[in-house]
Amino acid sequence: MSDRNVTPQLQIRVQRVEAGPIIFLTGELDLDTVGALASALDDLDGRLLVDLDGVSFLDSSGIRTLVSARKRLLGSGGDLRLRAPRAHVRRVLEITGLDGILVGVQPESPETRDRRFPPRNPE
Repeated sequence: MSDRNVTPQLQIRVQRVEAGPIIFLTGELDLDTVGALASALDDLDGRLLVDLDGVSFLDSSGIRTLVSARKRLLGSGGDLRLRAPRAHVRRVLEITGLDGILVGVQPESPETRDRRFPPRNPE
């Protein structure tokens, strides 16, 4: 396991396993920290798994960085998947449609989602 691109707001650890690198993120993934993540992801190829369990904040710049890395990897036969987001980070992924690249998470049915987020009554 190696520590890479550590900033006060974001720590990035890469663990190499047979199936491909696992990237562990801890901290905030925002405009101030995406450069470090982009640099770490640019150095990796193949099938990547990004563990979001330690991510306390995710904004649009973090989403853009993950999507850009995934597009690059898909173009060369690789992939990028996400796992273990906290509830508030998962909600951001759901809103943006990126929950489809989560692994180890059962997709939420429309009925369940409707109970959690009922439609507004237009009045």
